[in-house]
Amino acid sequence: ARDAHFDSGDFDVYPDAEYRYEELRKMIEICKLRHVEIVFVLGPVNELGFAKADPKQLPGLLQVQDNVRQLFENAGVDFIDATDVGKVSGAFLDGQHHNSYGAFLISKKIKNYVLEKNNR
Repeated sequence: ARDAHFDSGDFDVYPDAEYRYEELRKMIEICKLRHVEIVFVLGPVNELGFAKADPKQLPGLLQVQDNVRQLFENAGVDFIDATDVGKVSGAFLDGQHHNSYGAFLISKKIKNYVLEKNNR
């Protein structure tokens, strides 16, 4: 598959922006208090695109993914890790958005999670 035009957008990555992680922690806390069963999807970063077009951004983006994964693990919430889709050629529309193929790959992960959970 051929990768789409890479457009990383005009943004800076702040992996240490604690307020963003605190927002997520609060959301998890509220869900637990209200007995809301929630499953998160940890989405992919266009690793191939960033590695080629804007490699200085990639370490920060991957650090954010790692930070969120750790946050989910520490909070004991269920999540579907779709980060490996970021290494699949042809899975992104641009620098930040997956395309229909990327969505297909992520939806397979969601389906597998649901099937596995139903068989527990």
